[in-house]
Amino acid sequence: MATYEFSAESIKKMLGRVVRATDAAVRGAADAVRKLETDDQRAEQDAAARIGGARVGSALRAGGATRTGSAAASAENVVAHAGGAARAGSAAATSAHGDGAMARSVRGGAAAARVTASAAAPTAAVPVKPAPTPASAATQVPAAATGPVASPAASRKATTSAPAPCDLAAYVYPGSCTFEQDRLSGAARRAYQAMRDGMLAYRERIKLFGVTEAEVGEAYEAVRRGTPEAFWIDGYFLRCVSLEGRIWEVSPRYRLAREDAARMLAEMEARTRPLLDALAALPSPEQRVQAAHNALILNVDYSDTDDPLESTAAGALVEGKALCGGFALAFKYLMDRLEVPCIVMRGTAASTAERNDVELHAWNVVQLDGRWTHVDVTYDLAATVDKRHPHLAYLGVSDEEIARTHDWERDAFPAAPLSLECYRWRGRYVREWDELAGLFDLMLARDGWCSFQLDERLTRSGIEPGEPIDPEKLVEKIYDLAATALAGAFTTPRTLSVSRDDVMRAYEVTVR
Repeated sequence: MATYEFSAESIKKMLGRVVRATDAAVRGAADAVRKLETDDQRAEQDAAARIGGARVGSALRAGGATRTGSAAASAENVVAHAGGAARAGSAAATSAHGDGAMARSVRGGAAAARVTASAAAPTAAVPVKPAPTPASAATQVPAAATGPVASPAASRKATTSAPAPCDLAAYVYPGSCTFEQDRLSGAARRAYQAMRDGMLAYRERIKLFGVTEAEVGEAYEAVRRGTPEAFWIDGYFLRCVSLEGRIWEVSPRYRLAREDAARMLAEMEARTRPLLDALAALPSPEQRVQAAHNALILNVDYSDTDDPLESTAAGALVEGKALCGGFALAFKYLMDRLEVPCIVMRGTAASTAERNDVELHAWNVVQLDGRWTHVDVTYDLAATVDKRHPHLAYLGVSDEEIARTHDWERDAFPAAPLSLECYRWRGRYVREWDELAGLFDLMLARDGWCSFQLDERLTRSGIEPGEPIDPEKLVEKIYDLAATALAGAFTTPRTLSVSRDDVMRAYEVTVR
């Protein structure tokens, strides 16, 4: 084993080197700490500078975004003014989907029913938007409820200042009536759901499995009549993928571009919201039904032109004009949001009991306290002389009452036994001629008009029981009683006129 000897001098030199190395290490460590502190301070300063710059940049970017938003709003105003042309162009651009392999084209508008004014429901020149009279009954629409529906231009400017979202399904209200889908078979119900979801999503092609061609048609009609918000649907092309497997490809036709449909849905919702709030404030569903009926008569005109929107709820609620189908869908749109079960009826209607002018027609039934009753806004509008005083003969009538002019497939719809007897509850149902004379004394000179309904017994001869009295003789009797009531009431000559609905025995006398 090797041994080493260290002298005192060598040990001293060794300890000196250790001390010097230790001092150097301490000084190096101190320098490293100071360097780290300096680096941290510089990092903090750099970070602060970066944050300040980011804030300045963010403010500049926010200013740019504000200017961009203003430009977008201006562009939207231009779109609002050109909305009609844009919608027409979009309808032309998107009116057909499909390919050369299509097997069938089905037009949605072809099945839309319509009715014209007739002798039983006479038309008259009326103010387009007359000012409503003070409320005289609990069921009259509050004045505030009628305004938003009556001014499309003003509301369009307000609702198109920003683009509407394109989630069309968000605008669809489920309502409380599932009649349309419930009446379908299991396969047709699946087709209904697939077509409804696909059309709300604006899909170009929708695959259906395990259904027949007839079930596809039933499902489509259920979507169209059960979803009043889907006014852009305009039929479909149908292609058979597998006849044996009952596989079909549906290519829907859309009359509007998706963005235009979303914008119009938003406008329809904004314009009806004040009306719906006023209707919801009424104490009973029956009063809400009657007030909605009156509001549509007051604010919407019957129109039969080439505008495809006239057969939709948007035609009535946004454009202010509609066919009978548009009135029926608009009424359902309101009822769905008021949680009143409502169905769009389809059948035929005539203006006289002889039914010599039958046409396709659409109207509604609503359920009140578990019983159904008919509401035909179109027929009451046609017989209304002054929109401030709506005709009420087709508001809340039973199957028996409306069957005098209307016909439908009884097995396909629920029975409607309920009659609201609107004239009776307003004290204007006349059982005796003396009652009518008293009504004239009360109303004609004061109000300048009086509407009423005659008991059926007064329209039939007492000499030959059951034999109807000549309608012209009834009108003469009404004229005589009205003239007697007005004798001496005016210092200047006045003109009496009588509007008549012989089938429903409803009349209106006006003084001019």
